Amino acid sequence: MSESLSLPDDTDRLQALLRERDARREAVDERDTEIRPLREYVRLLKSERFGSSSERSHRSQLGLFNEAEVLAETLAETDPTAPGITVAEHTRKPRGRKPLPAWMPREEILHDLE
Repeated sequence: MSESLSLPDDTDRLQALLRERDARREAVDERDTEIRPLREYVRLLKSERFGSSSERSHRSQLGLFNEAEVLAETLAETDPTAPGITVAEHTRKPRGRKPLPAWMPREEILHDLE
């Protein structure tokens, strides 16, 4: 700290020190102007890669696989009296645990609660 407080008495030396300081300040300013866009670019890349929208598709890709929707819209526009698409009904298989076989012995135990 004592070195920064001691300044030379010679005006030529003081002017040289000021020029050196200004040159260093300009170099730092140039470096900052180069670093600022690079930091912004890194932030943008991180948000594209890890941001919440990274899992979503791009707007230009939304219409890649919608041929069926486009065909249905054109058919509906050409024939407004056409009935809607019907799908045959089906029955679902019962879900869950299968019942125990009839040959297995069964024992009923009742517990009385207080």
